[in-house]
Amino acid sequence: MARGHAGLPSAEPLVLRKSALLTMLQKIDQDDQARARVLAIETQFRTKISNHVASLPAAKSKFAKFST
Repeated sequence: MARGHAGLPSAEPLVLRKSALLTMLQKIDQDDQARARVLAIETQFRTKISNHVASLPAAKSKFAKFST
């Protein structure tokens, strides 16, 4: 379908206000369970990225040896 097709719904604009985001972050900071959940997500993400980076070939590697 072409862009702007009559049968397609149009997207509503999404407005994020800095004050609303800061309010949400304050609620998370004040709630021990929410803060623990966010810190766990951060730790898991850091571990996943660290493992991925560690598995990348070294900069001095010869890519002719790699087979994908």
